[in-house]
Amino acid sequence: MDDKVSLDDVATVHRGVIDGANFVVGVPKEGDTSCLLIHCHGFRPEGMHAEIDDPFWLRLIQQGWTVAVTSYRRPGLIVADAIRDVFNLRNWVCCEVGIPAWCFLDGRSMGGAISTRIAERANVKKLFDGVLAIGAALLVKEAGCDMTYKPTIPIVYLTNTSEHGPINDYIAKVKINADKASKGEDRGGDEIVTPALHAIHREGHNWTNARERWRAFSTLVEWAFVGSLVTEFQFDGTRPALMHVGSTATLITMPDGTPAIETTVFQVEDKTTFHLDVTLADLDKIKVRINHVVEIILPEQDNLRASVHVGAYPFVGIPDTATVLAETPEDFMCLFSLSEFRNKPAESVLALGLRHGSKVIIQGQRNHPRPFKYRTMP
Repeated sequence: MDDKVSLDDVATVHRGVIDGANFVVGVPKEGDTSCLLIHCHGFRPEGMHAEIDDPFWLRLIQQGWTVAVTSYRRPGLIVADAIRDVFNLRNWVCCEVGIPAWCFLDGRSMGGAISTRIAERANVKKLFDGVLAIGAALLVKEAGCDMTYKPTIPIVYLTNTSEHGPINDYIAKVKINADKASKGEDRGGDEIVTPALHAIHREGHNWTNARERWRAFSTLVEWAFVGSLVTEFQFDGTRPALMHVGSTATLITMPDGTPAIETTVFQVEDKTTFHLDVTLADLDKIKVRINHVVEIILPEQDNLRASVHVGAYPFVGIPDTATVLAETPEDFMCLFSLSEFRNKPAESVLALGLRHGSKVIIQGQRNHPRPFKYRTMP
């Protein structure tokens, strides 16, 4: 798909509000609208809006899928009301666009917990055909909205190494319930469907690349269409980035004789995140690792310097006010203020004055602080 394709290029866009929840629906300009994907987003602070801006969704629309997104009726932690908002959105699509032959959920983080609970609802098979849950935050709880561990539609969990524990625990409990049902010990309701886990051997949360997401979603759709899972239930879903061809960063020597890496900003995202044409392999050449602190030098701005933490999502142990240089699952690295990520006021990375094409020098500090330990979730 062309990265420059916008939503308006490929879809007729509908926007509206249902019970206080903003929604956006992208209906393909070409296609029969028989397939629908509804996105369940994760925890969001005040001021975030529903948008169809993920290249994954735009690719689906280009292939004839209708994609719908709801903001939920309020920000923050929300489960039961979010479920109502998802059902409301599906009803709107059925009334205004048409009843889909196939309907899938794409839940991320808290949205993975929401979509998992939807998969457990009675008679849900009449409304939804499967769930792709990325970084599902199954530890999210809300009074009166407990899990039953009895999903009746396929769920594919796409989960990073640091979060396998809660997912494996959920799947184990589902297997127990499915076994009881097969022995007649738990009668009534639809057949319990044991979820599958696509394991991503990378620390983080929602830290997946486009190729990994597409592979997991293709597995889910095939599972629903065929009626059985054609791959293993425990599957290594880790994949290299789709388009990565290596960086153009260069190794240089600073005036004081220390090595450094020179690179450029090749993309600016949302005006606050700067993608650098550099990889962890490049940083390894100057003995810089995750959890180290480096100096960012801007030669085009009188060698302006800033201390930056090299971190891994979700950046446990890094101060809220820090500027972070992090490797993305697409292999390049991005520079941003952690305060913006955590929605806490602090000096923005915008103060550095970076723009597309800016030159950046990365120099390791001679005396690294003691690295913090990345805490893996149970």
